[in-house]
Amino acid sequence: MRFKTNLKVEKGRLDMTPLIDVVFQLIIFFMLSSSFVLQPGIKVELPSVKLPGSEKPSGLSVVVRRDGKIFFEDREIKLKDLSQRLREVPSKDLLIIKADEKAEHGTVVQVMSEAKESGISRIAIATKPKWGERQP
Repeated sequence: MRFKTNLKVEKGRLDMTPLIDVVFQLIIFFMLSSSFVLQPGIKVELPSVKLPGSEKPSGLSVVVRRDGKIFFEDREIKLKDLSQRLREVPSKDLLIIKADEKAEHGTVVQVMSEAKESGISRIAIATKPKWGERQP
C-alpha cells in the first residue's frame, strides 16, 4: 500500500546573517587574543646580536639615545641625577640599559657606573635579535 504525501521540494535560501555574525565574532576573538609587543616611550635603534634563547628580563629601564639624552622610566633625566633616582627605587635587582646603537660608548659606561654606585646588583644591555639568521 502506498500513501500519498504532499511534500514538495523547494530550493532553500542561504541566509548570510549568521555567517556574518560568526565572522565578526572570529575577528573580535583574534583581536583580543593576539598580543602585540610594543615598546612605548623613547625611540631607539637597539643593536642587533645573534644570541641563543629569547629571554626577556623585567626590571628598571634606562634609555640612552643617540643624541646623548638619558631617560629613566620614560622620563628625561640628567646623568648626575640618575644615581639619586636609582637609590630611591625600592626594587634594585636588575637595570636594563636600552642604548641606541649610535649612542656614545662613554655615556653608556657612565650610566653603568652610576647604577653600580647606587647599589644595582645586575645590569643588562638590551638588544634586538638578528632576523633571518639561524640561532643555535
